[in-house]
Amino acid sequence: MCGLNGVYGSITKKEKTAFSLLQMFSQMRGRDSTGVGLVHNNKKKPAQVYKTVGGQESLVLEFDKVFDQFNWELSAFDLRCIVGHNRWATVGEVNDKNAHPFQHKNVIGTHNGTIPLYELSHCTTHAWNKSDSQVLIEELGEGKDIAEIVKHVKGAWALVWYDETERRLHMARNKERTLFVTKSTDEKTLFWASEGWMLTLALARSGVKHDDIHAVVVDRHLTWKIKGDGKIFLDNVEEAIGDQPKPVKDWSATGRWFDRREPRLLTVVPSATYGKGPPNIIPIRTPVVEEDDEYEEDYVNTFGMSYVSRRRFEALTKDGCANCTGDIVWGDRDNIVWIDPESPCCMDCAEYLTGKKETH
Repeated sequence: MCGLNGVYGSITKKEKTAFSLLQMFSQMRGRDSTGVGLVHNNKKKPAQVYKTVGGQESLVLEFDKVFDQFNWELSAFDLRCIVGHNRWATVGEVNDKNAHPFQHKNVIGTHNGTIPLYELSHCTTHAWNKSDSQVLIEELGEGKDIAEIVKHVKGAWALVWYDETERRLHMARNKERTLFVTKSTDEKTLFWASEGWMLTLALARSGVKHDDIHAVVVDRHLTWKIKGDGKIFLDNVEEAIGDQPKPVKDWSATGRWFDRREPRLLTVVPSATYGKGPPNIIPIRTPVVEEDDEYEEDYVNTFGMSYVSRRRFEALTKDGCANCTGDIVWGDRDNIVWIDPESPCCMDCAEYLTGKKETH
């Protein structure tokens, strides 16, 4: 288990403060090594990576010209992207070489998860003296498509990487690892972290006003870009099926890039109207959903098109239909009418209450 975090877009003192807090919180997910990648707004200035064995304090002490020794904040200015990582070693020894971020050609990237090296033997950069994370980032640096890299992989992975040539930020994960994102209210800065509460506290503490915090949808590849007006948006993408990509048509109506199956203890899920616009996600592979009711997809009720989780559904229907108290179960959800956000009714009662039935 490792901690991913970072900032992309307009980066001022507030955003640097938020990042330093994210790095400190992220240490709870791993203190074997720590690292940070810095991408500058000036395209001619190459990105820099600083990493070391130990926690955030080790990084600050070793690179005293990069960090302010008093408050641990970055001293660098005019940054476009900050990629942070805290490692809990799984595959590979604990040393500077295996610390994240990894930098290969035009890509700087981080990985959270564990993939047995033999699962990556199809990769051209594969070697038994490398960590799984290094192979993944090097494959991306070689221009490989993430969908093809993880096509036969059964391990756990969440990835965030920045492409200096494209000047875009990428992220993807499978169901084994979490990843959360949010934008500042002016839409000019994007923040991410492995756990939602880290974003909540770090941004509140640093005074950054932000939108809802979302869980990145499973098995999707998100590509972020900065527009000419400085606002961040999800760039146009394609559906990846092996090496034969085709345009996405099914996702443009909802713009759904967050996962509604994530636990929402600290995550706010927006209404279904959020994110209208062009297609913005790449299915990497079809998620395998086992025959388990506890893992069923949330669904949209008929009142305001709001989403209802199973736990919430069962709480609202414990006394049955809101009108006749007849039994309502999760399996009947497609035949239930919501007369308000808190009142699910059976179909007969709904027709009766709306005057379509004279008797009941």
